[in-house]
Amino acid sequence: MSLMIMKGSITPAIRGAISDSDNAMSYIKSIEEQFLGTSKSFASTLMIKMITMKYDGHSGEREHIMKMSNMVSRLKGMDMAISEVDISPNSWWIDIGASIHITNSLQGYLTNNRLSKKSELLL
Repeated sequence: MSLMIMKGSITPAIRGAISDSDNAMSYIKSIEEQFLGTSKSFASTLMIKMITMKYDGHSGEREHIMKMSNMVSRLKGMDMAISEVDISPNSWWIDIGASIHITNSLQGYLTNNRLSKKSELLL
């Protein structure tokens, strides 16, 4: 009876991939074996996406970081941790041109705004 309920609750597309069995326990074990292989291939696909993903420069940095952190949390859920060493530097690197521009602007600001001699005497 429980075997009929289990088979009835699974969609036909998934049911076709699972081998038939006579009792419920062996059917559950065959389901587990089927999805164990699927989760390993999914983890492998996520790992490859994570390692090869690069920031495209068109979308926002926040969106890119959220995609990366989502992949990391999925991999952690499958006990597949990934270190920062494995990730390409191009995937997390923020536009260096913008940071250089800000640095140069600040340097010019600090050097151009010196106190006058009268103001220095007051201090």
